[in-house]
Amino acid sequence: MDRSSASQHWYREPYVWLLLAIPLSSVVMGATLLWLALKSEDGLVVDDYYKRGLEINRTLKRDIMAQQYSLQSNIRFNAAAETAHILLRAVPQFRYPESIQLGLYHATKSGFDQELTLERISDRGYTGYLPKLVPGRWYITLWHGQWRLTGSVVWPAESAELASSNKTEG
Repeated sequence: MDRSSASQHWYREPYVWLLLAIPLSSVVMGATLLWLALKSEDGLVVDDYYKRGLEINRTLKRDIMAQQYSLQSNIRFNAAAETAHILLRAVPQFRYPESIQLGLYHATKSGFDQELTLERISDRGYTGYLPKLVPGRWYITLWHGQWRLTGSVVWPAESAELASSNKTEG
């Protein structure tokens, strides 16, 4: 045995470091993933799932109520004047409220979502301020009290039609 090869230290061998790199990288990646799991919020898990289920049923009842009234709306957007004009149509016994809510929900970026109050300006007409919207698909919800209409529009748009649907989700 040669004395020079026997006195060489283990940490100077490249193969030792190659063998140690695999488990060490696994430990580092595991610690990183654990930190991310603990730091980030899981938006899919809801603490009050029972209440959320009740809200879904209430929302479906609002859609059914809109069907019973045969509610339809025509929404006209005026981006230059920053206004939204809505014309509602319903059965004759429907009582038009003094104000309605308009929800504009961006398809992918919830930070852009808007909820507006529109005031009645005529028998079936409503108007209100329309903030600047980013281009893209927007989901529209129009509601008041016991009824709700839903639809979607690709912005920039001139108008959108919302009507009560004949299908119920369950």
